[in-house]
Amino acid sequence: MHFPTITKVLLCAAVIGTTSALSIEEEMAPHLGVHVDTVYELMNTTDFGALDATKWAATFDQPVDVLATWSEETKMRMFSTLQELLSIEPEKNKRANTQAQINSADADIKGREQKVLKEVTDDEQQDKIRCTSKTNCVLCIGAAGTAGVGVIASCTATALGEEALTAAPTAGWSTAAVIATWVACIAKPVAAFLVATGVCLKTTT
Repeated sequence: MHFPTITKVLLCAAVIGTTSALSIEEEMAPHLGVHVDTVYELMNTTDFGALDATKWAATFDQPVDVLATWSEETKMRMFSTLQELLSIEPEKNKRANTQAQINSADADIKGREQKVLKEVTDDEQQDKIRCTSKTNCVLCIGAAGTAGVGVIASCTATALGEEALTAAPTAGWSTAAVIATWVACIAKPVAAFLVATGVCLKTTT
C-alpha cells in the first residue's frame, strides 16, 4: 500500500493556499487525486450509495474492478465519512502563519481523526455481529480494524509533524489543502479495511 508523501504535498498546498480565487473543492481535488467535479459531486450529495467509487481508485489505492463491486452500504460508509472529514467552513479556510493558528489547525485534524477512528471502530463492531462462524471471522475483522487504525494514526502523526514546515509567514498553507492531503492518506487504510472486512465475511462465515 502506498501513501502520499505528505511533506511534498503540504509544500504544494502552501502555494495553492495563496491563490484565493480557488474554491475549496478546487484546492482539495489535486491532493485527493480526483477531478474537481468528483469532489463537488461528493460534497453535494446525500445519496452516497449512488456515487461511482471507481472515480476514487487513486485516492483509495484499490483496483477499479474491486471498487466497481462495492455495495451501496459500503459506499455509504466510505463516502459519508469522507464528506464529513472534508467539510470546511469557507471562513475557516485560512493559512496558518502563527503558532496559535498552527495549534488550532492541529486540533482540527486531531478532531477529524477521532471521527474516522470512531467510524472504523463502529463498522468493525457491526461487522463482527454479522459473523456466523464467530472465531475466524471475528479475528479476521479485528485484524483488519487494527491495521486500519494503525495507519490512520501514522497519517495524522506525519501531517502534524510536517505542518510547521509550511506554516512560516513566507509560505503558509490553506486549511482545505492540508486536510485534503491528510484525508487522501487516511482514505487508503479505511478503504482497505472495508475491502478486507468484506472478504472476512465472505470467506470465514
